Amino acid sequence: AMTQLGDTAAAVSQYEQALAIEPGNAVAAVNLAELFVAQSDLRRADTYYRLAAAAGPRSIEQALTIQDYFDQLIAKIKENISIRRFVRYQVGKNE
Repeated sequence: AMTQLGDTAAAVSQYEQALAIEPGNAVAAVNLAELFVAQSDLRRADTYYRLAAAAGPRSIEQALTIQDYFDQLIAKIKENISIRRFVRYQVGKNE
């Protein structure tokens, strides 16, 4: 809501508060990342995209796909990125 009102600083603060309460909140992490992409702060955006991805693929399905992430990154940096294979490893869990 704050981003729609143009108050980016307030939006960042609210998403950071949401993550402080619920660190695995992939939606808040992706929204923060998108705010930082819009500000051309790709380093901070990458941090929050990684946080969302660490929450697990199911938790970010509704927020962002891997393709969406790279489409946004390509648009910002004006370089083509090609992913041939994407593998997620999980260490220390037996199912």
